[in-house]
Amino acid sequence: KNFYLNMLKELSSIDCLLTNSEFTKNELKRLTTIDPRLVFNVSSGCNKEVFNSNENQHDKLLIEKNLGPYILYCGAADDRKNLKRLIKSYSLLKDKLKIIYKIILVGEMEASAGDIYYWRDQFEISPDQLILMGFVTDEELAALYRNCSLFIFPSFHEGFGLPVLEAMSCGAPVISSDKSSLPEIVGLREAMFNPLD
Repeated sequence: KNFYLNMLKELSSIDCLLTNSEFTKNELKRLTTIDPRLVFNVSSGCNKEVFNSNENQHDKLLIEKNLGPYILYCGAADDRKNLKRLIKSYSLLKDKLKIIYKIILVGEMEASAGDIYYWRDQFEISPDQLILMGFVTDEELAALYRNCSLFIFPSFHEGFGLPVLEAMSCGAPVISSDKSSLPEIVGLREAMFNPLD
């Protein structure tokens, strides 16, 4: 608490503050006493040398694993990421779709793995339909983006939402939550959804 309060106090002495989204810029204006004239949105980007549509040896290795068609999520597993609702939504797909499309979750999720497996069982998803991959390298992630049938990002709150930009840069079909900064990245209303529904 003290660290946080001291950081807020130090903000009063800044010359300017750069944000990675218009949403974050507006949040700072709304939630702090920083002079709004000192806050500038510079947006964000991803490494186009890695996150692009050019296939490489990682794509070949991924294809050899024969995962079949899959829906992909990449990120953390804290509550704002909305994974429980994602897993429940997947469970509501028609059986013939779940047989065709697995759901793969990528990211640092060891601490939440118990919850994820609990939700998988609670929503009656078979273990071979939901794959928890954990951490992968950027090159492996780019291959996963390039080869997915759909990338989905159901988060409630993001400062930016880098996985969405990475997936789009790799040519993945993307749908995401319509909350916080995500509309700035996706830019297509039809590709967005209410993460509470």
